[in-house]
Amino acid sequence: FIASLALDLFSTRKKNCLYYAVVIIIAFIASKVMLSAIQDSGGFQLPGVGGPRFATQEEFINNLYFLSIGTLRLFEAYFFGMNIGLQSFSSIIRLCFLCYFIYIIISSAKQITKFSVIDRTLLLTAIIMPAAFLFSNIPSAVESIRYIAPSVVFGSVFVCRNVNIDYKMSIYLFVLAIVSGAVIYGNAISLDKRNHEVEKLSEYIKNNNLKSGFASFWFASSVSLKSGSIISPVIFNSHEGSVKPFLWLSKIDNYERRNSFIIADSEDDMNAAIKEYGEPDAIDRIMTKYILIWNEGVNIQFDGFSKSTNSNYFGSLGYSDDYKVCKKEGNAFMVTGPYKPLKQGKYNLHIEKSGEGDVFGDIVAFGGKKVIAKINNVENMDLYIDRTYPDVEVRIYNTDISSCIKSISIDRE
Repeated sequence: FIASLALDLFSTRKKNCLYYAVVIIIAFIASKVMLSAIQDSGGFQLPGVGGPRFATQEEFINNLYFLSIGTLRLFEAYFFGMNIGLQSFSSIIRLCFLCYFIYIIISSAKQITKFSVIDRTLLLTAIIMPAAFLFSNIPSAVESIRYIAPSVVFGSVFVCRNVNIDYKMSIYLFVLAIVSGAVIYGNAISLDKRNHEVEKLSEYIKNNNLKSGFASFWFASSVSLKSGSIISPVIFNSHEGSVKPFLWLSKIDNYERRNSFIIADSEDDMNAAIKEYGEPDAIDRIMTKYILIWNEGVNIQFDGFSKSTNSNYFGSLGYSDDYKVCKKEGNAFMVTGPYKPLKQGKYNLHIEKSGEGDVFGDIVAFGGKKVIAKINNVENMDLYIDRTYPDVEVRIYNTDISSCIKSISIDRE
C-alpha cells in the first residue's frame, strides 16, 4: 500500500494522498511505541527464528524450489508423477489457470501507473510477496508457501477487478473451474473433521491418569483441552539437547511443578528431552508422536544453572577442548550462552577460569536487546534480575588478554 501510495503521490501529486501518508506514519509510530512497551514489560518474547536477513545462495535455491512446488500445490496444479487420467487432466487445467494468473500479473505490472491506488496495492502485493519469499531466510519447507497465500488472494481480486471477458467466456471458465475442482476434491471430502492424533493422545493421557506435562506449541492446547490435563508448551532444541518454555503461553508454576510426561513430535524432539532429563521410565508411540513418561517427574528450572562452556548449551566461539574455551582471533565473543530462563530475584554469578587473564563480558536477555549486568573482570558477582526472562545469556568478550573459561553458573540467593 505504501509503494502504491508513493507512486500516486509522485505521479499525480493529489493532495488526498498526503492525508493517507500522514495516517500511515502515525500508525507506524504507534505500532513501534506499543511494541516497545510490550517488550519492556517482558511480554510476547518467544525463542525462535532470529532476525530477518537476506537468504544465502543455498537458501535462495531452496526458496526457488519451495516457491515453484508450493505454488503448484497451492493451485492444485501439481501433476508430476500422477497417472494419466481425469485427476491429472484436472490438475493440468489448474496449471493453465496458474499460467494465466501469472501472465495477467506480469503484463499488468508494465502498466502499473494506469491503475487506481487500490488496484496498484493489490498488484504490488501479488508481486512483492513472492520476491520477498525468494530472498528471505524464513522459508524452511514447501509448507512455507503459506506465507505468500495473501499474494494469491490479492492477485485474484486484482484479476477479477481488471480483466474484461465476455459473459459466455466467464461462464465457461467458471464451469471449468467447478468441474476440475470437483474431480480433485471429490474423493477428499469428509464429514469427519476430527484430528485423530489429538484424539488418540488425549485418550492415552486419560487412560494412564497423566495429570501434567509438556508438548510442542502445536499440540499443547488441543490435547490439554481434550484430555483435561495441564500441558504446557515448550521448545525442543535438538542441538543443545534442551527443553525450554514458552513463557507467556503458560504459568511459570506449571513449568516448575512435577510434570510426568512429554509429548515429542519427532525423534529429534524425543532425543532432546532424553538428553535434558535422562532416560524415561516408559516411551510409547501414538501415531506419529512419542509420549515419554517419568515416574519421578520432570520440570524446567527458573532459579539458576551451572554449565561447562564447551557444552552444546554455549556458543563457544573460541578455541575449545575437553575442559575450557580460550580466546581466538576474529570473534567479538569467546563464549555465549546458555539461554536459560530465570525468574525475578537476586543471584550470584560464578565464572571458573583457567589462567591469569581477564574476564570481561555481560549478562543479557532477548538476544542482547536487554542488558542485565556487566562483568568487569570478576569471577564472582551479585546481580539482580528485574523480571522473568526466557533466555538469559552470559557473553564473555574475546580480547587479547582474555582468560580461558571452564564453566559458568548463576545461582539464586
